[in-house]
Amino acid sequence: MAGYSALVAALVACLWAALPALAAPESDPRREVLILASYHAGFAWDDGIKQAVTDVLEPTKNSLELHFEYMDTKRINDAAYARMLHDLYRYKYRDTQFAVIIASDNFAFDFLRKYRDALFPGVPVVFCGVNFFRDEMLAGLHSFTGAAEKFDAAATLDIIVGAHPTMKTLFVLNDPDLTGRAWADDIRQQITGRYPRLGIDYAESMTEAQAIERVRALPTDTVVLLGVFLRDADGRYVKAPDFARRLTAASPVPVYGLLDLYIGYGIVGGHIIDGYYQGELAARMARRVLDGEAADRIPVLQQGVTRPMFDYIPLRRFGIPESALPEGSVILNKPYSFYEAHQGKIFAAVAFATVATGFIFLLSGALVARRKAEARLRDSQQRLTLTLDAVNEGVWDWRVPTGETVFSPRYYTMLDYEPYEFPQTHAAWVGLLHPDDVERAEREIHRHFEDGNAYAVEFRMRNKSGGWRWILARGLVVARDAAGRPLRMVGTHTDITERKQAERELIAYRDHLEDLVRERTADLARAKDAAEAANRAKSFFLANMSHELRTPLNAILGFSALMRRDASITDSRLRQSLDIINRSGEHLLALINDILDMAKIEAGRLQARVKPFDLGALAHDVVELMRGRATEKGLRLRLEQSSALPRLVRGDETKLRQVLVNLVGNAIKFTERGEVILHLGATPEPRGLCLSIGVEDSGIGIAAEDQVRIFDPFAQVEKTGAQKGTGLGLAITRQFVELMGGRIGVTSQLGRGSCFRVELPVEPTTESETATGAFDPGEVLTLEPGQPDYRVLIVEDQPENAQMLSRLLEGAGFQVRTAANGIRAIDLFQRWRPHFIWMDRRLPEMDGLEATRRIRDLEGGREVKIVALTASVFVEQHQEMLASGMDEVVHKPFQPATIFDCLARHLGARYLYQERAAPSAVAATTIDPVALAALPEALRRELADALVALDTERIDPLIGRVTERDAAMGQLLRRYADNYDYDPIMKALALDGKTH
Repeated sequence: MAGYSALVAALVACLWAALPALAAPESDPRREVLILASYHAGFAWDDGIKQAVTDVLEPTKNSLELHFEYMDTKRINDAAYARMLHDLYRYKYRDTQFAVIIASDNFAFDFLRKYRDALFPGVPVVFCGVNFFRDEMLAGLHSFTGAAEKFDAAATLDIIVGAHPTMKTLFVLNDPDLTGRAWADDIRQQITGRYPRLGIDYAESMTEAQAIERVRALPTDTVVLLGVFLRDADGRYVKAPDFARRLTAASPVPVYGLLDLYIGYGIVGGHIIDGYYQGELAARMARRVLDGEAADRIPVLQQGVTRPMFDYIPLRRFGIPESALPEGSVILNKPYSFYEAHQGKIFAAVAFATVATGFIFLLSGALVARRKAEARLRDSQQRLTLTLDAVNEGVWDWRVPTGETVFSPRYYTMLDYEPYEFPQTHAAWVGLLHPDDVERAEREIHRHFEDGNAYAVEFRMRNKSGGWRWILARGLVVARDAAGRPLRMVGTHTDITERKQAERELIAYRDHLEDLVRERTADLARAKDAAEAANRAKSFFLANMSHELRTPLNAILGFSALMRRDASITDSRLRQSLDIINRSGEHLLALINDILDMAKIEAGRLQARVKPFDLGALAHDVVELMRGRATEKGLRLRLEQSSALPRLVRGDETKLRQVLVNLVGNAIKFTERGEVILHLGATPEPRGLCLSIGVEDSGIGIAAEDQVRIFDPFAQVEKTGAQKGTGLGLAITRQFVELMGGRIGVTSQLGRGSCFRVELPVEPTTESETATGAFDPGEVLTLEPGQPDYRVLIVEDQPENAQMLSRLLEGAGFQVRTAANGIRAIDLFQRWRPHFIWMDRRLPEMDGLEATRRIRDLEGGREVKIVALTASVFVEQHQEMLASGMDEVVHKPFQPATIFDCLARHLGARYLYQERAAPSAVAATTIDPVALAALPEALRRELADALVALDTERIDPLIGRVTERDAAMGQLLRRYADNYDYDPIMKALALDGKTH
């Protein structure tokens, strides 16, 4: 029925469109327009003119036939060539009558001045892009008009002086060709004497390389004005965009220009002559001629042929504010504001609100008449709603021909949506179905349409959080047309997720009972194997759950990082809130990683990765990392190394670092006074060395009965309320040590301290095998000028992650498109040809592995770089992704630096980085009980009570009251509270002796 309605609508539209033709049987004949371009297709200037002429003349709408002829005079330009073009056009257009001719640039203009009357007698000519135009050029010619190409160096100089008040010298650069010398003379005429104190240096005849080296050596109080540089002193033709990129990349100072060939390729901008604007002016004049106005009556346009244009990237590079630019300036590459990005949606929302308001007024009268009837219905509706909610039912009413579907509020809430949160359409319903269930659900509907038997089917639907719920759908067609086609179908949806879970559990329990029966007849070894298999299954489940948690956590960390980078967010409390979100996300990620590590260990998925590393530097880094925590508690932290300890070894650096951090961190945590010592030594063995590690503390000690279970997962033997974390630290530490081929043990006495000892096999190595650390240049601002316009395709089915990564890359200057599945990714690759693809592994319709294999088989598919961006952390899955053709695997959640470093490795991309701020003075890290005692007793008592109750809604305002009295103390308390580290505050309050 929907197809029938669409056909009727199409027929009506066709008849409407045909009415003018029916009224006028004979259409106007198409008129011919010749565009004679001096240069060649692909040359940015001529391409801009062509686009402008097409946009303004609208050939399809106005029945015009446009003929574009490129004279290619950048490559060949002499009298013999002009005569050959004369003969070609005379033969080619001997039977064509043109209504108007548009000539771009001097060669085409001079050609028509000489040959127009012989080739195209009487045809009006409109020109543009003509340099150094003089009125006497049209002496003796009729039907000529146009727009002169008169650059405005004086206006550009005014902009430069206003934007750079400390400038002392202007360096004017033009090529040594005839055109370049003429430009230099005209620039000199326009700006000489305009600013008497400004030194002006005009470039001599130079090759391209000499020009670049000359600009590279300019002092910082100089600004460059680039006129035209298309052919250098060696006579070589220079492509304008390439020259601009190389020149501005080498220049330490701003480069301004007068010609659009260079804008967008590194120059700041200026009063620009651009091909599109010249073509637009000429096309508007040509349109007046086509409308019947005589060309001789249209004066030649010699003023207002330039417009101020600038590039946002070099403006930002040189710190030039937009306030220094002329009003109405065109700024290229500027990021969209929220209003600009969503202007259409805002207008649509306003329009909808206006229309809705009008409908409200129109319907208000009718509503009054219906109130009594509604009152009678309300009780029955409420009873029906209560009944449907009690049985967990959602109601739907489907208008089959139009697809319009009405869903009850319970229908939405059973899927965790707010009522009416997504469109009430059949298509919206299909979009929520599990991909594996769509065909079956649709097949059952059409079966019901045909035979009328009961419609009942079970399928999975995606809820708001991305999970799946099982639904039982029942329905009935309640209205058909005369031909028996369904018009309306109503029914219910019942959430049967718990029933399905119970069924699965029942099946699992039945299977388990069968296993028990078989196990009774098996020996002890088979029972042990079954238990280990069950334990691995549990760990595999935990690992996969961690994968699902890491995906939304990637969006949380990514968007909070993007917002922290946003310079427009200046509110200190908002930035503080963003810092809290980011730290909390990092804390959650650490907890997930602990659980995931444990799951990977138990599932047998964790492997040791042996490589050379600097053992001495590792030990030093760990001690320095933990020193702040030790100092905060008033503890001494020492490193004692044996003289026999080698500096460079081969081993698993990452896992050894985690072992040291866990052991030293635990020692500091459970030590209130005294010291913590990290001992490192080595003894020779037949196959290398045995590294001995000891972490000794003077803390509370561990009872003998607890020493046997502290390495078990989730074991926490300290006093209730004192612990933080998952209780997995020592369990993971033991697993890491055993994975590296070592062993761990502990000796301890209550009240006297503990000593954890680790023995690990390592292999000495040499300096040449040890990789050095990479230097972190800082936060990426944007791509360096002078690089290709990199195109990056993001294949990601989670809209939040795709949007976050898009904003990160677009902000740095990359061109970005997104695809939500593998099929869409293949289509975009063929049409857009990206340089780089971020490919998620889990995708609807076609996963990332299959999409990668298909792209690699396409033309150009071997050259594109494809990197997996996945929350999976399993090694075998990594191997599977690499085997499919991916170049690398990057994990979610990621840091922006990881993304930019990967693009640099594979594309050779180079960046401009944010200048690092000078390190500030080290803030106080311990709370002074004396300073705390100076606060009012009532305030201290309230704060202590709130901390004991973990009442965060009271803690924040109480710390605010402390800040009003003592800013430094308030800032320090805030830092502890933001990290949920309340113990130091409680201890300081207890030491002042007045809060208890």
